Amino acid sequence: MALLLLFVLPLSADEGEKKKEEEVSKERREAVRRFSKAQQTNRRKFHGHRWTKTEEARLNREPRARRSFLMSLDKEGKLGSILRSSVRIQSRNPKLRMAVTDADRKAERELIQWVEAAEKVINQYVYYETNAMARMLLTAEVVDGRGAFEKTFQATGRGLIARGDLVRVWLDPESLEPLRLEYHARVAGTQVTGWVTYRRHKATGGYFPDRSQLDCRARNIQLILRNTTPVSTTPTRAAK
Repeated sequence: MALLLLFVLPLSADEGEKKKEEEVSKERREAVRRFSKAQQTNRRKFHGHRWTKTEEARLNREPRARRSFLMSLDKEGKLGSILRSSVRIQSRNPKLRMAVTDADRKAERELIQWVEAAEKVINQYVYYETNAMARMLLTAEVVDGRGAFEKTFQATGRGLIARGDLVRVWLDPESLEPLRLEYHARVAGTQVTGWVTYRRHKATGGYFPDRSQLDCRARNIQLILRNTTPVSTTPTRAAK
């Protein structure tokens, strides 16, 4: 729990306590350094692993498209992605089954472009850069987690992916691994909200993004992302 205390220490102090404020900043920087190291260690645990990622787009809560990707982290830690399948799903509503007029076709193309932009955004939050999260944590507001996250601590900050985005992340106080991440951002000028949950990998002991969802109320669109459990690509040696 010592690391939790380092994060919870405030970044500002009363006037006349400049020395104390500088000391607190050092403590926060040390905690963030440990977080970065823990994240790098966790990522290395999945080098040489692959998994399947499924993305599903829903319009008015109805599935309209589904894509599957083969994801991988090579031994150097480079993230790879190969499209395996892409399916357009017809609406059950007869009025929405096909674009009839030029205006309908234009609206459909614009919708597809927006969904593609949203898919990029959701993946940026799922596979965020460690350095970007570390920078955010330097100035984040940190409190004890509540409810289902009572034994964690919660950090709230801005600018993880884009300037002005609001991000809330719950971290395990011992491993410093994220357990859940929520965000408020924009896609092509439209407000969206989203979340990511993480699960512990039994074989490696690391944490990986398990499921994510992005919601856009203005367009009544949902994007849902699911990852299967990562599997090692390194052949196991038979016992002699």
